[in-house]
Amino acid sequence: MTGGVVFGPRVEESPALVRTRDWLGRNFHCEDKAAARDALVRRFLRHYGPVTHSHFASWTNLSVADARRRWARLQGEMVLVELEGKRTWMLEEDLDRLREAPQASAVRFLPPNDPFLAQRDRDNLIPQRELQRKVWRPVGNPGVLLLDGEPVGIWRAKAKPRRLEITLESWSPIPAGRRAELEQEAATVAHLRARGQVQLMEK
Repeated sequence: MTGGVVFGPRVEESPALVRTRDWLGRNFHCEDKAAARDALVRRFLRHYGPVTHSHFASWTNLSVADARRRWARLQGEMVLVELEGKRTWMLEEDLDRLREAPQASAVRFLPPNDPFLAQRDRDNLIPQRELQRKVWRPVGNPGVLLLDGEPVGIWRAKAKPRRLEITLESWSPIPAGRRAELEQEAATVAHLRARGQVQLMEK
């Protein structure tokens, strides 16, 4: 990873890569590669912990052996956390923040490939394998519906000339009292996709 190319503006519906020099006006240069490697491990731990070095290997596409070596460099900054019987790790400085985190209380439509869904411990996020196959597909991932921080279904959107059609497929019941939140979140998605109206349908 040398930073020679970066993601640039999309071409219609497709992502595009551009040369770093063309996009930023300069080449990427790293003065301290060891510090940069350590920073990558810290950022992974901060955003996805508690995790293991195997999760880091999967996320970076490194070999497990290479990931383990990089992991070991920061062992003194980590704390062991038992998560549903598994030995996992997180940054010690983040432990109090995790303990004091407020309970999520909102309806959210996560877009396909949202960073939240890039967690490598998929069993922790969605334990049922048949539901995992609905969320993480070889191509064409759907969005995920979160209810108070828990995945409860998937959604897909189809743009029409004047409206956005959103189809929901839920695997957990959505209380009738949360319907207004659901419709408001759908309206937000429609606004972001430049559609004045939204039609919410359930599969």
